Amino acid sequence: MKQFLSDLLGTGKKRNLTGWLKVVCSVLGIGLSLYQLWVAALSRLDPHLIRAIHLAFILPLLFLTHSFSRRRSLDRVPLIDLVLAAVSLTTGVYTLLNSERILSRWAMADVVTAGDFFFGLALIFLILEGTRRTVGFSFVCVVMCFLAYMFAGPLLPGLFYHGGISVERMVDAQFLAREGGIFGIPLGVAATYIFLFVLFGVFLDKAGASKFFYEFSLICAGRLRGGPAKIAIFASALFGMISGAPVANVVTTGAFTIPMMRRAGFMPHFAAAVEAVASTGGTIAPPIMGAVAFLMSEMTGIPYLKIAIAAAFPAFLYYLSLFMMIHFRALKRNLKPMQVDQMPRLGSVLRDGAQHLLPVGLIVGLLYWGYTPSLSAVWGIVAIVGMAALRGRTRMGPKKILEALEGGAKNAVVISAVCAGAGIITGSISTTGLAGKVSSLVVGLSGGMLLPALVLVMLICLLLGMGMTISASYILTAVLAVPAVIRLGVEPLPAHLFAVYFAGIAAITPPVALAAYAAAGIAEASPWKTGWTACRLGIVAFLVPYFFVYQPVLLLQSFSLETVWRVVLSIVGVIALAAGMMGYLLTVLTIAMRALAVVAGVALIFPHLVADLIGLALLALLLILQGLEWKRVQPRTVAEPSAAAAGFALAGKEALTTPEED
Repeated sequence: MKQFLSDLLGTGKKRNLTGWLKVVCSVLGIGLSLYQLWVAALSRLDPHLIRAIHLAFILPLLFLTHSFSRRRSLDRVPLIDLVLAAVSLTTGVYTLLNSERILSRWAMADVVTAGDFFFGLALIFLILEGTRRTVGFSFVCVVMCFLAYMFAGPLLPGLFYHGGISVERMVDAQFLAREGGIFGIPLGVAATYIFLFVLFGVFLDKAGASKFFYEFSLICAGRLRGGPAKIAIFASALFGMISGAPVANVVTTGAFTIPMMRRAGFMPHFAAAVEAVASTGGTIAPPIMGAVAFLMSEMTGIPYLKIAIAAAFPAFLYYLSLFMMIHFRALKRNLKPMQVDQMPRLGSVLRDGAQHLLPVGLIVGLLYWGYTPSLSAVWGIVAIVGMAALRGRTRMGPKKILEALEGGAKNAVVISAVCAGAGIITGSISTTGLAGKVSSLVVGLSGGMLLPALVLVMLICLLLGMGMTISASYILTAVLAVPAVIRLGVEPLPAHLFAVYFAGIAAITPPVALAAYAAAGIAEASPWKTGWTACRLGIVAFLVPYFFVYQPVLLLQSFSLETVWRVVLSIVGVIALAAGMMGYLLTVLTIAMRALAVVAGVALIFPHLVADLIGLALLALLLILQGLEWKRVQPRTVAEPSAAAAGFALAGKEALTTPEED
């Protein structure tokens, strides 16, 4: 019993299937991908049916490919999982056969049949068990708490009281509702935009884009000081903008970037933190933003392209900050660039792989011209296959195309299951009116002041991010807390983007910083130390959201001289902030100089005239002090190498054993 409870509180593991079950999973995966491509390009099905059929593929695939626990056998599927997969498929068939009645009924008024009741409860259980196997018991607990609230309302005091509903009406709200519950907006986005962009990423990888991105990153940053860490930024940013999954990005790119950084002289925990921050940036960087951009567009009605434009400059500041911190760190520790003979040639890299940039450019262009994200992704996939066919070594034959179709479906299993679970949460919230109550609570606790309200929203995002995916964390925060910020006068675009940022950077925020901890495992470093170092490297992501809420000019929604001025000052401010965090500008900064640089940087990023003047004055003072210090130490530097330089002369060691300099 103890072992069973331990298994229940954990997650499952992906199976290595063989034989007929492998064939069944391949057929399900390929069938799902073809169905989604057909829906995006040609179908006119009702959204409720599209989502129901999508889930009817996803859940059987989940129970066949993910074990009950991590200690169970991964080369066979027990009978209970075959039963769960069969019930999942049967539930989808039942919904399809009864679609006409479900689509025409009056929610919360028409009768709930015995079949509705059975299959509705079964589907809720299947989603709970599926999400437990894939993302863990903490998410299941959150979903169950919201389900329990539907029944416990009459027992609660004060603001959270409601009249309560029966089990029958709960099934009505969760299973039969057309636009809410399980088949609501979260699953709708997963079944359209998210799935197709996941499929796009898999096709891009199968065509050989991974190798191109890595070699192109080597060329861009290899000859710079601290080159291996800067390569990690480029490689992880390129992968992250497509995958949008921080942990998956860490284990994919970190497998080669982290050892490379360690060999170059970076401490293990610092190398791990760089990779975690670079990978997490994909969740806030266009074009995909971890699929949250599509959720945000659906929930707010704001066009996707407008969201992508708004997110572009803050994401640029995020990566610029990380780049400059690494640069100043490398200068401070006198790290050398990579040798020329270790790097590929630009001509050969572009000749072999430049075509991989064209599908991405095509998607951006189609979105700009007004095409839907779904149709843009379909044309992007077609472009990948077409571009790959131009050369024999990259050509995708039938086998590779089928593998990509299957891989896209399997990669989408987790996020689709989580979105179905998030639908249960949003269904509970809408049925009980909880959103308005939490919004009133946030406004009340903040005293009607914007800054405390923003801090509360940030804490909610970071708290939810400990046990949820980015998409689920954003959905819940957007429904519960963001309306409070909007009530205080903030426009929907910056308010929702604020939640997107903190839902994303929860992956590097202790105590549960999943991306940082995954990177720490690869680097064999302290997870706790890696997490806090990642927070320091990602400091801009904790500041910029507050600034663009107060002054949306940072979101570049219009062009003017003020916008240009703001862009320039923000870039200068990020560089000053990076220097202060790393303790180096022209030479090593004293404690007082570091404080001066940090304050100047924050003031320059904050979009206000008084802050601009203060920041420029402090920066000028810092540069004068640094110029005097540089003149004072320059002869000494020439005469005797620094301790850091002497230490790093021992090239070839995989990691340093001396204490980290700050």
